[in-house]
Amino acid sequence: MDEELYAVNWFDLKRPKLYDLYSQLVYPHVKAVGGKIHFKGVVTEKIKGPDENDRQMLLIVNYPNATQFLSMLNNRMFILKSVLRIKSVDYFTFGFTKRMGSGPQSLDFPVPYEGNSCYLLHHFQTKNSPSKSLYEMEEIMSDCQLTVHYMGFKAALVGRASDEQQLRTQPFLMDGISILQGKDKNQLLTLLEHKEFQKLSSRNLSNNIYHINRTI
Repeated sequence: MDEELYAVNWFDLKRPKLYDLYSQLVYPHVKAVGGKIHFKGVVTEKIKGPDENDRQMLLIVNYPNATQFLSMLNNRMFILKSVLRIKSVDYFTFGFTKRMGSGPQSLDFPVPYEGNSCYLLHHFQTKNSPSKSLYEMEEIMSDCQLTVHYMGFKAALVGRASDEQQLRTQPFLMDGISILQGKDKNQLLTLLEHKEFQKLSSRNLSNNIYHINRTI
């Protein structure tokens, strides 16, 4: 409960303007508990993977710990504003991940990304240790001269239960996730052609890979 966590929001948008309003209204609550935006992006191209694991939007928020997150979740104003999220998104999946490896720090003040780098999103499901897979993949990324923006594995799920009902957890579609940065798409694709990456990913139950346009 006291460890730093990265919340991965992976979802479709059905009302973009309403979601933008929701984001503006809830950010003060995120900031009040020490939360920071680490990455936000829109999928621009799917490269491979089962369709049922596809979504349009990725948002990663860095929280100091689960206790702070839960205090935000129980805030009455946050609960009221969250109605806008329910109405603006579709196929919402959510889980906590623990960060591994290198990469930039989370942003104290989220600003639109204006750089020229390209980004590749890879998330996977596995029966093996996702942390071990990510350690191995970090070496391959270095060999391809790619920069890790974020790498993490599933640490916890969020759920709720009442006296009459069993625990219902929020769906999550990944055991591990990587966001890779390169100078262009061709450099990113060298990873997919790397024999060691092909061997490593073949041991996973599923691999979903996308080009993603970073917005924050």
